[in-house]
Amino acid sequence: MEDPVVIRRDLTNFDMAKKPKINKVLFLQCFPLWGCGSGTYTRELAAEINKAKKIKTAIVCPESKEKIAGLKIYPLELPFPVAFTGHPEWPVCKLYQDLNPKEISQVFKFFLTISFDIASTFLRSSSEIAS
Repeated sequence: MEDPVVIRRDLTNFDMAKKPKINKVLFLQCFPLWGCGSGTYTRELAAEINKAKKIKTAIVCPESKEKIAGLKIYPLELPFPVAFTGHPEWPVCKLYQDLNPKEISQVFKFFLTISFDIASTFLRSSSEIAS
């Protein structure tokens, strides 16, 4: 087994006044954050990742009931509520298996457009760690 490679940086040109850049993680959630396992998982994962010093997280989701401290939530206004097997927060939602081709195209186009717009906004937002 070989020794691990050690990378050394030249710190002579390091500018201490410059704030370090941070990584960004944007979660795209097509179901509400409450009332289902995927929403709970997304909420908890985003909150946990957001605790890292150099990572900023945000969530795109429909019908967010409450705020999560330190986490940006972008609202998602679906053309109509749709789920795979139903959802307790959406008692009158359509099921994916019952959608016609036009409705599937509507949902797909909506997700594609809104995801691009929100991702662009999120990437342009402040990318420096607050001092």
